[in-house]
Amino acid sequence: MLFFQGILTCFLLAALAFDLTRYIIPNWIVGIIILLYPVMLVMTPESVDWVSGLTAFAVMFVAGMFIYALKLMGGGDIKLLAACALWTGTTEAWDLAFYTAMLGGVLSLGLLLLRPAVNWADSRLKKPLPLPRLLRPGEPVPYGLAITGAMLMVVWHVP
Repeated sequence: MLFFQGILTCFLLAALAFDLTRYIIPNWIVGIIILLYPVMLVMTPESVDWVSGLTAFAVMFVAGMFIYALKLMGGGDIKLLAACALWTGTTEAWDLAFYTAMLGGVLSLGLLLLRPAVNWADSRLKKPLPLPRLLRPGEPVPYGLAITGAMLMVVWHVP
């Protein structure tokens, strides 16, 4: 299982990098995370409750569609969250949702406080610096960072 944890971590970090730099989570990353799951089921000697994984995936995807319809999260975030829930199953999906909400709240609050300060300081310069998109006012919060952080906490069993 450690092998799959490592591969999953690599693709989660790729999703984090894309969301941080481009505000997009490519479908191919989410697709690989989903396709790795049945490979893990076949290759792991441990018993895995795959029904629980599919249930968590479906519930998270349907709940995510409501969140997306309210324009609270992007489609890539919802797909990544559902793909991660596939790996957690129903019992750890609650941890995933909780950690995602907590990390997302910290990220949102941090950006809410940091963006005006950075922009105020930048406006005082004679030649303003090109700010990264993350620090520009009015930009959305790249929630994939929170989802990835939460999933890494669940995968690596961080309390």
